[in-house]
Amino acid sequence: MATMEEEEEEVVVLHRDTDLTQFLCDELIMEILIKLPMKVLIISKCVSKRFQCLISEQTFLSRVVTRNKKLPPLITGFFYNNYNDGKLNFHTDFPNDDTNALKCDLSFLRCKSNQHPVNVVASDSGLLLCAREKKGTNCIHYIVCNPFTKQCLELPQLSWGPSKCAVLFCYDNEEGSNKGREIEFKVLYFRCFGDDLLEIDIYSSEKGKWEESKIPNLLGFNYRLVRATLFDGSIYLWDYCEYIKKIYAYDVKKESVRSIPLPPACLFGASDLLIGVAAGSLYLSYEYYDFSFLVWVLVDGDRWSLMHRLKHGLIENYPETLKSPLAFHPLSCDLFLGWSGCAGALLCRMDSQKVELIANLYYNLDFKAPKSVIPWYLPAWIPCLKSA
Repeated sequence: MATMEEEEEEVVVLHRDTDLTQFLCDELIMEILIKLPMKVLIISKCVSKRFQCLISEQTFLSRVVTRNKKLPPLITGFFYNNYNDGKLNFHTDFPNDDTNALKCDLSFLRCKSNQHPVNVVASDSGLLLCAREKKGTNCIHYIVCNPFTKQCLELPQLSWGPSKCAVLFCYDNEEGSNKGREIEFKVLYFRCFGDDLLEIDIYSSEKGKWEESKIPNLLGFNYRLVRATLFDGSIYLWDYCEYIKKIYAYDVKKESVRSIPLPPACLFGASDLLIGVAAGSLYLSYEYYDFSFLVWVLVDGDRWSLMHRLKHGLIENYPETLKSPLAFHPLSCDLFLGWSGCAGALLCRMDSQKVELIANLYYNLDFKAPKSVIPWYLPAWIPCLKSA
């Protein structure tokens, strides 16, 4: 009979971990984990200490963020100001959006008795910029919030108006220790255009305060701003004017301004002009002289190319006139049209040339608001506000 010592000597080591095999195993595990839904990924930290260490590593988190940022948004739609009661509502009309699971109302932004209702001013990367004005004053309280997580951050008061001149700009802090977890942002308030200087109030989440920026106004324009749209690191500005021939792009990082000519067929007031971002491009739309709607896309940052024409015959069944473009859908150049009198809104699918009435907005859109419709989407990597 074999002794215990002899049995131990017969044991053969079939595999011995090395640094290389350990690394390959970790890589395989991370490739599996990175494809899990976020909720399951967080629960997976409880499987073992090894899983917990892998999921908590900054390199793994950065890979998750990079991958998820390339995925389609979890939900898309737009916020609008309700004409009947002044409340803010969220609307989505697309079958892929699960509004039952994602409650995107802004009821957590409560107003005091001496404040006007909250208006949505701008959106970027899943966050919203909202404005709340004191009654009888020009004092504005800006709020940056995530309507999904209900995080919000109220900014220091500004004694300027109106709120429609502000833009939200979100970015990743490449040098920060929390890369991939928290998002940084700037709020840029274009107070006025002077003959010699372009004056901007800028709030930075990194600095936590407002700072004034003045740069030479080399373009020689002195306009009262009405609308602004953020795209690819620049803010596109245009003024209320009966006839305008160009818009202006302010580069946030370079703090410089350049002009971009509009298509030659643009003979309209700025209140009828829509510039918005959809599917990673900047689009422009307006009503043409034959009552059709044209959609142009910006090419190479300095010229426009005609993409679509929505013929008048498609919308003539809706008797109201004075239709105006309200917004582009974030994932396509589908166009939302509204008409005066707050009578309703149409969804125009440009590729298929089909028009649908958005019934539950009938008599609800508040066209008196600075921006009556604000497109919004929730990224697959849900943004987290810093110190919220």
